Amino acid sequence: MGTKTKHLKVFFAALVAGITVSASALAAVDLFVAGGGGSARFLRKGEHLYVFDQASDGHSAVAEYWWDGDAYMSYLWASGYGVNSHRNFSKPESARIHIRACLGEAGTGRIIERTCSERRHIRAGDVN
Repeated sequence: MGTKTKHLKVFFAALVAGITVSASALAAVDLFVAGGGGSARFLRKGEHLYVFDQASDGHSAVAEYWWDGDAYMSYLWASGYGVNSHRNFSKPESARIHIRACLGEAGTGRIIERTCSERRHIRAGDVN
């Protein structure tokens, strides 16, 4: 298991337990966005996207994302308090992903716009 993977697992476990996370664990995440009771994290190395449902509020957390050149947005849902969903991509280092975190209804695919974070972007690829 790589160092970033270990740090991310510690980070998610701490969120579930409500524990403050150390700066070194957060440093493993290259991009972090939070919206409502959900958050999304992107790790450049290996192009990993995670979405985490952090609130017991009856809504699902969702990461709305698209890569430069995509014709449409895609979604990664975490349905249920404490649920973490993951997607692994295989993209060239020059590829750029745009992400925002929201709450929504996984069953209908409806996004609750007022809960969404601002859109952030980052390039894929290894970090030296």
